[in-house]
Amino acid sequence: MKTTHIKLTPWDEGVSWNSFILNRTLNHAYYDDAGVTLQSILKSDHGQHWAKSVPEKTLKALLKFEHKYNELALSCVWFVSRNRYAEELLLSSTFLTWFILKIAVSEKLAEEEVLALFAMKRKSLLALDGLPKETKLLNFFEKLDQQGIAVKEYKGLKKIILKHGYKDLVQFKTINDQILRLLISSPELLQYRFMKNVTSFKNVKNILMISGEVRILGHYYLTTTHRAD
Repeated sequence: MKTTHIKLTPWDEGVSWNSFILNRTLNHAYYDDAGVTLQSILKSDHGQHWAKSVPEKTLKALLKFEHKYNELALSCVWFVSRNRYAEELLLSSTFLTWFILKIAVSEKLAEEEVLALFAMKRKSLLALDGLPKETKLLNFFEKLDQQGIAVKEYKGLKKIILKHGYKDLVQFKTINDQILRLLISSPELLQYRFMKNVTSFKNVKNILMISGEVRILGHYYLTTTHRAD
Protein backbone atom coordinates (compact mmCIF):
# COMPACT_ATOMS: atom_id res chain seq x y z
CA MET A 1 0.00 0.00 0.00
CA LYS A 2 1.32 3.45 -0.96
CA THR A 3 1.04 6.45 1.33
CA THR A 4 1.69 9.97 0.11
CA HIS A 5 2.93 12.85 2.25
CA ILE A 6 3.12 16.36 0.80
CA LYS A 7 5.72 18.94 1.85
CA LEU A 8 4.98 22.56 0.92
CA THR A 9 7.51 25.38 0.78
CA PRO A 10 6.53 28.73 2.41
CA TRP A 11 4.25 31.12 0.53
CA ASP A 12 6.75 33.99 0.44
CA GLU A 13 9.33 31.70 -1.18
CA GLY A 14 6.94 30.60 -3.92
CA VAL A 15 4.99 27.46 -3.17
CA SER A 16 6.34 24.14 -4.39
CA TRP A 17 5.51 20.63 -3.27
CA ASN A 18 7.31 17.34 -2.91
CA SER A 19 5.63 13.97 -2.45
CA PHE A 20 7.08 11.27 -0.26
CA ILE A 21 5.74 7.92 -1.47
CA LEU A 22 7.16 5.04 0.57
CA ASN A 23 10.92 5.69 0.41
CA ARG A 24 10.90 7.85 -2.72
CA THR A 25 10.79 11.65 -2.95
CA LEU A 26 9.10 13.09 -6.05
CA ASN A 27 9.56 16.72 -7.12
CA HIS A 28 6.48 18.04 -8.91
CA ALA A 29 6.13 20.61 -11.66
CA TYR A 30 3.33 23.16 -11.55
CA TYR A 31 1.10 20.95 -13.72
CA ASP A 32 1.46 17.85 -11.53
CA ASP A 33 -0.77 17.88 -8.45
CA ALA A 34 0.33 14.52 -7.01
CA GLY A 35 -3.29 13.48 -6.71
CA VAL A 36 -4.10 15.84 -3.83
CA THR A 37 -6.32 18.87 -3.40
CA LEU A 38 -5.75 22.22 -1.76
CA GLN A 39 -8.65 21.50 0.58
CA SER A 40 -7.05 18.24 1.77
CA ILE A 41 -3.71 19.98 2.34
CA LEU A 42 -5.36 22.64 4.50
CA LYS A 43 -6.95 19.96 6.67
CA SER A 44 -3.54 18.56 7.62
CA ASP A 45 -1.48 19.90 10.55
CA HIS A 46 1.29 21.06 8.23
CA GLY A 47 -1.24 22.63 5.87
CA GLN A 48 -2.93 24.59 8.65
CA HIS A 49 0.41 26.02 9.72
CA TRP A 50 1.36 26.79 6.10
CA ALA A 51 -1.96 28.57 5.46
CA LYS A 52 -1.07 31.23 8.05
CA SER A 53 1.56 32.57 5.65
CA VAL A 54 -0.97 33.05 2.82
CA PRO A 55 -2.84 36.39 2.52
CA GLU A 56 -6.38 35.71 3.74
CA LYS A 57 -8.10 37.21 0.69
CA THR A 58 -5.87 35.21 -1.67
CA LEU A 59 -6.42 31.95 0.21
CA LYS A 60 -10.20 32.40 0.00
CA ALA A 61 -9.89 33.06 -3.74
CA LEU A 62 -7.78 29.90 -4.19
CA LEU A 63 -10.33 27.78 -2.36
CA LYS A 64 -13.13 29.33 -4.42
CA PHE A 65 -11.13 28.57 -7.57
CA GLU A 66 -10.71 24.91 -6.61
CA HIS A 67 -14.39 24.55 -5.67
CA LYS A 68 -15.56 26.19 -8.86
CA TYR A 69 -13.37 24.39 -11.37
CA ASN A 70 -12.36 21.27 -9.45
CA GLU A 71 -8.98 21.28 -11.18
CA LEU A 72 -5.71 23.16 -11.55
CA ALA A 73 -5.79 24.49 -7.97
CA LEU A 74 -2.20 23.64 -7.11
CA SER A 75 -1.00 25.03 -10.44
CA CYS A 76 -2.86 28.20 -9.51
CA VAL A 77 -1.14 28.26 -6.09
CA TRP A 78 2.23 27.79 -7.77
CA PHE A 79 1.90 30.91 -9.95
CA VAL A 80 -0.09 33.12 -7.60
CA SER A 81 2.55 32.68 -4.87
CA ARG A 82 5.27 33.79 -7.29
CA ASN A 83 3.75 36.53 -9.39
CA ARG A 84 1.70 39.61 -8.51
CA TYR A 85 0.00 39.66 -11.92
CA ALA A 86 -1.22 36.11 -11.37
CA GLU A 87 -2.52 37.05 -7.93
CA GLU A 88 -4.28 40.16 -9.27
CA LEU A 89 -5.90 38.15 -12.05
CA LEU A 90 -7.12 35.46 -9.65
CA LEU A 91 -8.76 38.10 -7.43
CA SER A 92 -10.49 39.80 -10.35
CA SER A 93 -11.15 37.05 -12.93
CA THR A 94 -11.21 33.39 -12.02
CA PHE A 95 -12.29 32.58 -15.60
CA LEU A 96 -9.16 34.06 -17.19
CA THR A 97 -7.01 32.43 -14.51
CA TRP A 98 -8.56 29.08 -15.44
CA PHE A 99 -8.17 29.93 -19.14
CA ILE A 100 -4.42 30.56 -18.83
CA LEU A 101 -3.79 27.49 -16.68
CA LYS A 102 -5.86 25.25 -18.98
CA ILE A 103 -3.62 26.21 -21.90
CA ALA A 104 -0.44 26.07 -19.83
CA VAL A 105 -1.09 22.55 -18.56
CA SER A 106 -2.35 21.14 -21.87
CA GLU A 107 0.66 22.56 -23.75
CA LYS A 108 3.13 21.90 -20.91
CA LEU A 109 4.41 25.46 -21.25
CA ALA A 110 7.60 26.46 -19.48
CA GLU A 111 7.10 28.34 -16.23
CA GLU A 112 8.46 31.63 -17.58
CA GLU A 113 6.10 31.38 -20.57
CA VAL A 114 3.10 31.04 -18.27
CA LEU A 115 4.21 33.94 -16.06
CA ALA A 116 4.36 36.12 -19.19
CA LEU A 117 0.73 35.26 -20.00
CA PHE A 118 -0.49 36.69 -16.69
CA ALA A 119 0.93 40.07 -17.67
CA MET A 120 -0.84 40.20 -21.06
CA LYS A 121 -3.80 42.44 -21.85
CA ARG A 122 -6.93 40.56 -20.91
CA LYS A 123 -8.78 40.47 -24.20
CA SER A 124 -5.55 39.43 -25.94
CA LEU A 125 -5.55 36.23 -23.89
CA LEU A 126 -8.51 34.94 -25.91
CA ALA A 127 -6.27 34.69 -28.96
CA LEU A 128 -4.23 32.00 -27.16
CA ASP A 129 -7.02 29.56 -27.98
CA GLY A 130 -7.86 30.96 -31.40
CA LEU A 131 -10.72 33.21 -30.26
CA PRO A 132 -11.28 36.84 -31.35
CA LYS A 133 -9.56 39.46 -29.17
CA GLU A 134 -12.81 41.28 -28.37
CA THR A 135 -13.85 42.91 -25.09
CA LYS A 136 -17.51 42.03 -25.70
CA LEU A 137 -16.65 38.38 -26.05
CA LEU A 138 -14.54 38.43 -22.88
CA ASN A 139 -17.38 40.12 -20.99
CA PHE A 140 -19.76 37.43 -22.27
CA PHE A 141 -17.49 34.67 -20.96
CA GLU A 142 -17.21 36.47 -17.62
CA LYS A 143 -21.00 36.75 -17.37
CA LEU A 144 -21.42 33.05 -18.08
CA ASP A 145 -18.67 32.23 -15.62
CA GLN A 146 -20.57 34.02 -12.86
CA GLN A 147 -23.44 31.63 -13.59
CA GLY A 148 -21.09 28.65 -13.43
CA ILE A 149 -21.54 27.54 -17.05
CA ALA A 150 -18.69 29.12 -19.06
CA VAL A 151 -16.13 26.42 -18.31
CA LYS A 152 -18.63 23.56 -18.45
CA GLU A 153 -19.79 24.53 -21.94
CA TYR A 154 -16.52 26.04 -23.16
CA LYS A 155 -15.82 23.54 -25.96
CA GLY A 156 -19.30 23.97 -27.41
CA LEU A 157 -19.09 27.75 -27.15
CA LYS A 158 -15.71 27.79 -28.86
CA LYS A 159 -17.08 25.69 -31.72
CA ILE A 160 -19.99 28.12 -32.24
CA ILE A 161 -17.75 31.19 -32.09
CA LEU A 162 -15.21 29.83 -34.59
CA LYS A 163 -17.90 28.73 -37.03
CA HIS A 164 -20.60 31.41 -36.64
CA GLY A 165 -18.79 34.33 -35.00
CA TYR A 166 -19.51 35.84 -31.60
CA LYS A 167 -21.68 38.90 -32.35
CA ASP A 168 -25.07 37.14 -32.34
CA LEU A 169 -24.10 35.22 -29.21
CA VAL A 170 -23.08 38.20 -27.06
CA GLN A 171 -26.37 40.00 -27.81
CA PHE A 172 -28.32 37.59 -25.59
CA LYS A 173 -29.80 39.50 -22.64
CA THR A 174 -30.48 36.39 -20.56
CA ILE A 175 -28.91 32.99 -20.89
CA ASN A 176 -28.86 29.85 -18.78
CA ASP A 177 -27.33 26.41 -19.16
CA GLN A 178 -30.38 24.95 -20.93
CA ILE A 179 -30.59 27.78 -23.46
CA LEU A 180 -26.84 27.61 -23.96
CA ARG A 181 -26.92 23.87 -24.65
CA LEU A 182 -29.78 24.48 -27.10
CA LEU A 183 -27.74 27.11 -28.95
CA ILE A 184 -24.73 24.81 -29.07
CA SER A 185 -26.81 21.97 -30.52
CA SER A 186 -28.84 24.26 -32.83
CA PRO A 187 -26.67 27.29 -33.67
CA GLU A 188 -29.11 28.39 -36.38
CA LEU A 189 -31.21 29.82 -33.51
CA LEU A 190 -28.53 32.48 -32.98
CA GLN A 191 -29.84 34.50 -35.91
CA TYR A 192 -33.42 34.83 -34.64
CA ARG A 193 -34.19 38.12 -32.96
CA PHE A 194 -36.80 36.65 -30.61
CA MET A 195 -34.13 34.45 -29.01
CA LYS A 196 -32.12 37.47 -27.78
CA ASN A 197 -34.77 38.40 -25.20
CA VAL A 198 -36.07 34.99 -24.17
CA THR A 199 -36.07 34.83 -20.37
CA SER A 200 -36.42 31.10 -19.78
CA PHE A 201 -35.99 27.74 -21.46
CA LYS A 202 -39.72 27.15 -20.98
CA ASN A 203 -40.45 30.08 -23.28
CA VAL A 204 -38.02 28.69 -25.85
CA LYS A 205 -39.74 25.30 -25.80
CA ASN A 206 -43.16 26.93 -26.26
CA ILE A 207 -41.95 29.00 -29.19
CA LEU A 208 -40.24 26.01 -30.82
CA MET A 209 -43.35 23.89 -30.32
CA ILE A 210 -45.56 26.52 -31.94
CA SER A 211 -43.16 27.06 -34.84
CA GLY A 212 -42.95 23.29 -35.33
CA GLU A 213 -46.73 23.04 -35.47
CA VAL A 214 -46.87 25.92 -37.96
CA ARG A 215 -44.38 24.14 -40.21
CA ILE A 216 -46.44 20.92 -40.04
CA LEU A 217 -49.64 22.81 -40.88
CA GLY A 218 -47.90 24.63 -43.72
CA HIS A 219 -46.62 21.37 -45.14
CA TYR A 220 -50.08 19.82 -44.82
CA TYR A 221 -51.68 22.86 -46.53
CA LEU A 222 -49.21 22.77 -49.44
CA THR A 223 -49.69 19.02 -49.87
CA THR A 224 -53.49 19.13 -49.84
CA THR A 225 -53.57 22.17 -52.16
CA HIS A 226 -51.30 20.41 -54.64
CA ARG A 227 -53.54 17.35 -54.60
CA ALA A 228 -56.66 19.47 -55.18
CA ASP A 229 -55.04 21.02 -58.25
